Amino acid sequence: MRKLFWVVTAVSCILCQIQADSANLFPSFAWWSIVYSFFLIAGIFYLTGTDGLVRYQVAIAGYLGAGIVLVTSSVNSLAYSPSGARVAATVGFIVLSMVMIIWLLYFGSEQSSKPRQLVDSLSDTPSSIRTERGAEPLPSPPKTRQGWPYKATALYSYDGNPKDPKEISFARGEILDVSNICGAWWPVKKTSGEEGIAPSSYLMLR
Repeated sequence: MRKLFWVVTAVSCILCQIQADSANLFPSFAWWSIVYSFFLIAGIFYLTGTDGLVRYQVAIAGYLGAGIVLVTSSVNSLAYSPSGARVAATVGFIVLSMVMIIWLLYFGSEQSSKPRQLVDSLSDTPSSIRTERGAEPLPSPPKTRQGWPYKATALYSYDGNPKDPKEISFARGEILDVSNICGAWWPVKKTSGEEGIAPSSYLMLR
């Protein structure tokens, strides 16, 4: 859907350029917005496929902030025109800016935040398959019962890494007890009593 709106916007800009004349010039700045948006969308899709979203989410948020400025400036340059092509381009830029705002809210939030969990719950696949864990220590499951004040629903099925006995496997929709919601990996307990850690991006607090 995001790529479709970009294509519509690009085609509309091409038509605007064709229809432009000396009295009604097409703003060249809009082309930079189109090119920037293309590489931004392509980069996010690439990182999604290579599980790099977690590592680069801060950089993505920065690029999205710049993209919002560029796209909204293009809207201001094309708005208030009676040309059908310019109206279509304006609508396309507005939709792109809305998508970027949602993405900025998502990538600029922690994995345990409500906005991120809400977006994850609406998608068919998790935003990242496995979190890069070399840079931060893993929480260990509590060896004694310290209480499990939180409950979470599994948004997706997850198979624990066989090389790491701390990771726990669970099915989509399964209810897990959670003892701590800090960090990217939460200590959890299944209804069977099995304890371990689970990626917070796969869970939504109840």
